[in-house]
Order: sequence, then C-alpha cells, then structure tokens
Amino acid sequence: MIKISALIAALEAVGIGKDTTLNIRMHSVPMRKVLNLVLSETGSGNLLTYYIDQNVLEITTREIADKQLITRVYPVDDLIMDVPDFDQPPNFQLQASQVGGGGGGGQNLFNNTQNNANGTIATRAQRAQQLIDTIQATIQPDIWTTNGGPAVIRFYNGSLIVTAPRSVHEALGGNVD
Repeated sequence: MIKISALIAALEAVGIGKDTTLNIRMHSVPMRKVLNLVLSETGSGNLLTYYIDQNVLEITTREIADKQLITRVYPVDDLIMDVPDFDQPPNFQLQASQVGGGGGGGQNLFNNTQNNANGTIATRAQRAQQLIDTIQATIQPDIWTTNGGPAVIRFYNGSLIVTAPRSVHEALGGNVD
C-alpha cells in the first residue's frame, strides 16, 4: 500500500509534478532496485528516498526521512578483538616443570599483540573508539553529534548502540524494517 498524499507532497516538494514522465524498462529486477531507479529517474538527484514502515511503502524527501531517528544495536566484538600480529611465527615458551609435570613459562604464548601507532597495545575500548571514529568520518559525517548533528553512537559491552536516521542504518548494513 502506498500513501498517495505523502508521495505527491514529497514529489512536489522537490519540483516533480503529476505530469513528469518516467521511462524505465526492466525484467526480473528486485523491487528495491526498481524503486531506486524510479526515484533517480525523476531528476531529483538524491533528494527522494523510500522506506517500508509496517508494510507500507513510504516515498518522501531524504530531509523528512532523516528527521526520524531509530536506535539499533550492532554486535562488534568480532571487529575489536585483540588479534595477534603474526609477522613472525609465534614464539611458544612452554617449559616442563621438574616436579609434577605440566607448567609453562608464565608468559603470553603469543608474544606479538596489536599495537597503537605509538607502539602501545590498543585496549578493547580504544579499538571500539577507532571503529566509532571511522564510522563517523565515513558515513554522513555531518549527521553525528560530534559534528553538530542529531545522531549518536556509543560502545557498550561489545556492541555499538546507534541512534541515527534510517539512511545511516542502511549504510551500516542494518535492517530498520
């Protein structure tokens, strides 16, 4: 179901009238691609967008869509875990105890660890902050609170908690429907 009044208002807001002609021929194309092509074919550039809200297709301006903030949680432990640096083979320092067997040298089995630029070992929180910094620098930089926008991203217990417009979540690969 399409809300026709909202669609007409969004199209008129960017200068597209009822008499605008679109010519697109497609065969066996996913609906997402069809919608992207139709919206780009209107000549409005990147001004229009769409989303599904409770099984209703909403077509509106990107400005209107980006006013609605959505919160999603993204597990990122696998992205920020400490990975040993294997430039050289690991140096195993296993030593047998003289009494009772077993034992070890009391050292880290892998002497190589992930370092910061200054040579110190990056903590989990530092790696999480590096991930946040990368996201804020590459996905709509002006949308984040650090740059004066409304979107917020925080690290908590192995996950990123992101409150941002739908378009940011789509760029992050998250499902917002």
